[in-house]
Amino acid sequence: MTSKRSNLAIYWHPACERHNIPSHPEQPGRVVSILQSLRENFPDASFRESRRATDEQILNAHHPDLLQSLKRMFAEANEKRDADETVFVNIDSDTVIMHGTEEAVYRAAGAAVQAVDDLFASTAAAEDAPSSPVDVAFCCVRPPGHHAEPSRSMGFCFANNTVIAAEHARIKYGVERVAILDFDVHHGNGTNEYARLLFLHYEQQRQQQTAGRSDEAAKPAASVFAGGFGAKKLQKSTHDFDQFAEILQSHRRYHRRCHPSADDAPRPLYPLFYASTHEREGYPGTGPEKPKEKRTEIDRFVVNRNI
Repeated sequence: MTSKRSNLAIYWHPACERHNIPSHPEQPGRVVSILQSLRENFPDASFRESRRATDEQILNAHHPDLLQSLKRMFAEANEKRDADETVFVNIDSDTVIMHGTEEAVYRAAGAAVQAVDDLFASTAAAEDAPSSPVDVAFCCVRPPGHHAEPSRSMGFCFANNTVIAAEHARIKYGVERVAILDFDVHHGNGTNEYARLLFLHYEQQRQQQTAGRSDEAAKPAASVFAGGFGAKKLQKSTHDFDQFAEILQSHRRYHRRCHPSADDAPRPLYPLFYASTHEREGYPGTGPEKPKEKRTEIDRFVVNRNI
């Protein structure tokens, strides 16, 4: 018997409101106001409290040393809380831990994992998924994640929720291609670093598989998008999905030029499309590593430095 699919599921957890650093720009009010608007505008959606991510799921995207470091700081903040004292543990000036941070981090990452599970819940690989399947998933969670690199928390971000979700989809469900579209004032350096490392991994595999071969089959299938190929500059004031659609189409046209016969085309070698829109310079990880005067408009608005 097939489960009835819900059109939209919204994932949240009250723990995401308890990570609260006074006078910090990344405040609980962000998810409170968004969740209120979602309840008003999507009353028929399925609102689901998120599960807690496991350490294994976080380690799919992060180095063990990072997780151990976070756990030590979580314990320090929680220990002081047990003594009725709130303590703030600084990773850097932007990224601060208090007693509510640990649960918020695990629930935010867990929401991303749960959303993936529910999207695949009608497949055989997801028979153990406790939730009913959905068509569209939205995670209303914090702390955010796109500045968190594999070995470094920074920029308000402790764990990279999007990368954790992408890796969960690849590892558990065998997803071969993932597209990540990143909207923010600042470039998502953490997600970009994941994309770069993933590219290097597949490039190393390709070189090992094609060592000593000179035929056409040894050439890589270029399917990691780099922000060129005729893509227009994204507008500063609006994030235009039509323009992103055009970028995706230009990427598809480029791939077809490389492999004009769809029947003969090899399966894409690199499985990630990553695009980032951002406006401000001067923040860690923002924009390509080149002098500002040499940056083009496309450098500042569509960024993928993988090839």
